[in-house]
Amino acid sequence: MKVDSGSDWMSINRAAANRAYDAGASAAFAAAMAETGRSSEDGADRPDFTSMTRQELRDWVNDEIRSGRMTVEESAPFLPLTFRLDETGTYEIPAETDAQRFDFLAKTRSNIDAALSMNDNHFAERLRFVLDYMQSRQSA
Repeated sequence: MKVDSGSDWMSINRAAANRAYDAGASAAFAAAMAETGRSSEDGADRPDFTSMTRQELRDWVNDEIRSGRMTVEESAPFLPLTFRLDETGTYEIPAETDAQRFDFLAKTRSNIDAALSMNDNHFAERLRFVLDYMQSRQSA
């Protein structure tokens, strides 16, 4: 009669390998998170809203959402800044292929003035949030 306690050589080594892998993955994850936090804290990746393509603005907004610095609701007023129509005003020019750079700070200020001239105080407030947010991230 053979009694198996379940602690054969293969299962012991597999458990040790799993623990080592988990520890390595945890260390790698912690290092990646530390690097992510460091890059945004030291300002190396500060956005330049005075010279940015629409796709770069979209990517930046998505990065802000992914990092937890911005909610999806807070990102909504940024969306109109990322659209551009052709000369006829009929078709959107795809942001992915449009290399034109914009000064989004000036564009936002202009849009605030336009909203106020049309007595759209709600939209002007949303755009003020956009302007304040961009300025805080640019100087952060």
